[in-house]
Amino acid sequence: MLTSMNTMLAAMLVLAPLAAVNAAEPAASVTLVSVTGNVAIITPSGRMDAKPPMELDPGTTIKTGENSSALLVMENASKMRVGANSEFILKEKSAGTTTVSILRGTLESWIKKLKGRRLNVQSPGAVAAVRGTVFVVTTDGTKGTVTLFNGELHLTDSFGRSTIINPGQLASWTTDRGLAGTSSIPKNVTEPKEPETIALLKKAAPTKELKKEKTEETEEETTQNESNTQTSSSQETSTVSPTVP
Repeated sequence: MLTSMNTMLAAMLVLAPLAAVNAAEPAASVTLVSVTGNVAIITPSGRMDAKPPMELDPGTTIKTGENSSALLVMENASKMRVGANSEFILKEKSAGTTTVSILRGTLESWIKKLKGRRLNVQSPGAVAAVRGTVFVVTTDGTKGTVTLFNGELHLTDSFGRSTIINPGQLASWTTDRGLAGTSSIPKNVTEPKEPETIALLKKAAPTKELKKEKTEETEEETTQNESNTQTSSSQETSTVSPTVP
């Protein structure tokens, strides 16, 4: 009996640190927080309308129509915007790697650095490995470009050839010939403005800090209302006080 208890205790001592480490790792998430225009969500179980906020699972496809877009937010506040007439797939979502694919159209990304994490963006003919950067991928299914505004990208074509893209550079490729080289970003091309998502994130998944902030706002409103009520009561008492003959 004593031997059995010692064995159980040893197992608990071994497993507890592992559980603590796993609990400390934030779960990977990709959330659809807003859409404009005509946006469809296609999952392995069928097609559905886009109704943000929606947590996306691997295998989910987003299709956008004319003048339409879909905004996605990851667990570390990184953002991706699927542009008009695009087809996007969330392929993998894990603690270490998130992999997405843009089959056609445009994908704008604002990716924050997070130790031990990486984002892979696949497109017909090339794969971009991302670690903290602002970039735009555009493809029609047979050729494509990636425009890098900030950070660093490691781009590999379907033939295994790779190159490092630096800020201010644009790289292009084709599915039949691979990488076609890099060049400077044209002067008429401007960096996309990062969308504001604070209000959308509050609606999608309020954090403890946001909940605390909301509670403090409520308490402040309650205190103000009580103060106004006391002032009002004082004024009424002064008005109805009897006169001394």
